[in-house]
Amino acid sequence: VITGFATNLSDDTEKTPTTFFDAQYEDGQFTLKHKGGDPIRLQDMQMVIEQRGGMANGGGVSSNEVIHTVSGTDGKFKIRGDDTAKSASTGDVILVDCPVDSGVALWTLTYVPTNGLIASGEIVIS
Repeated sequence: VITGFATNLSDDTEKTPTTFFDAQYEDGQFTLKHKGGDPIRLQDMQMVIEQRGGMANGGGVSSNEVIHTVSGTDGKFKIRGDDTAKSASTGDVILVDCPVDSGVALWTLTYVPTNGLIASGEIVIS
């Protein structure tokens, strides 16, 4: 154990990337613009969308309700203009097809290997 710490073998634990995103929603699609920070592999991302208010799933929603969980391992994250991209870095726009009804959509983006929060926010959808 002492040798491991002395030779930095303990530093190979994975860390959650520090990344900044700007989110938009239009025509059934979230766009997440990578505004800076670490590159991130698309397969390591998971996005959870909750609806607050509005008519999610055909009925009234009075409190937060998870309506979508999108996983990068399912190939649900695409880079605009590059269908073969495996990661996103500064300037890239990630497209996520995910229809959401009117109201407030709360979104959370996590890094699956560490279950760490990458970004979150809310978007008012009319």
